[in-house]
Amino acid sequence: MAVNIGIDLGTTNCTIGRIGANGHLRLRGPVPSLGAYRNGEMIWGDKAKQVLLANDAMYTPIRDLKIALTGNEFRVGTETVYTIDMLVSLLNHLVHTLGLRPDELGTAVILSLIHISEPTRPY
Repeated sequence: MAVNIGIDLGTTNCTIGRIGANGHLRLRGPVPSLGAYRNGEMIWGDKAKQVLLANDAMYTPIRDLKIALTGNEFRVGTETVYTIDMLVSLLNHLVHTLGLRPDELGTAVILSLIHISEPTRPY
């Protein structure tokens, strides 16, 4: 049976929710949206945070991917990577945090607010 999910793609953290067969929603988050890149390999979340905190010079931080969604390419250190490839990698990581395989997915709704005007802010 296909699993329906929702993802709040945040600049700093993401939240991912799974709608169960009984209609109950299970949320997982916050999941850090920080990434690390090395030779075409992308890692995300806590694992990326650990690698970067260890000051491993082989890895370059991936920050602000959400802001780069309007472009086709993203600079990571000295390399240029297609934005869609980075986004797919992050989304696969988020799906994996729910213990799902990509072939188990049904519908995915992804929210990514980039700018909220002053009158609509809750504070």
